[in-house]
Amino acid sequence: MTMWPTILPIRMKNKPEHAAPIRISLCQPSDPRWQALMLALEQELKQLYPEMPDLAELEQAQFLLAHADEGEQSTALGCIAMQVLTLHDAEILALDTNAKQIKPTDINRTPKLVEIKRLFVHPSMRGQGLAKRLLQALEALALQQQVSAIRLETGYLQHAAMALYRGLGYQPISAYGVYIGQSYSRCFEKRLKTAHSGEG
Repeated sequence: MTMWPTILPIRMKNKPEHAAPIRISLCQPSDPRWQALMLALEQELKQLYPEMPDLAELEQAQFLLAHADEGEQSTALGCIAMQVLTLHDAEILALDTNAKQIKPTDINRTPKLVEIKRLFVHPSMRGQGLAKRLLQALEALALQQQVSAIRLETGYLQHAAMALYRGLGYQPISAYGVYIGQSYSRCFEKRLKTAHSGEG
């Protein structure tokens, strides 16, 4: 397993100061820790949105897991995933800051867009900044891969999540892809300063 080189300065609730530090690392979706968090996430979402379909498997995705390890025991505390998002040519051109200079088929100049999926923090860890750290770790990973922008979708009842996204620079956008026409969906986007975009 590849270890994400960030040790988060967060302590678990009701744990002494010598408690194991929380780390964020890349993992596989088959990891039992990831699967346990996905079960908890789906149960929580079903309570909020009873008509919501089951969570689909992610393709072309990378998975980050926040965990605390003590000896041979590893406790999953939160997670997030990043999935490549495919857009139609017109939407790609609108996204790119140099849209007038490229053609839809110019693969080398086409902006890379990803979508945040499966952001979840175990209830015992909420209010300690772990969701923000997971987002920051994902953004750092996206920048390493020359991603131009990050999109996400959340539900209209998840006010804390929307406040977090706005605080980190995500702007509300119109629904896209499978979320078009979904009354409970709220979508956001953040442009990243990369060498590809000519910023930074």
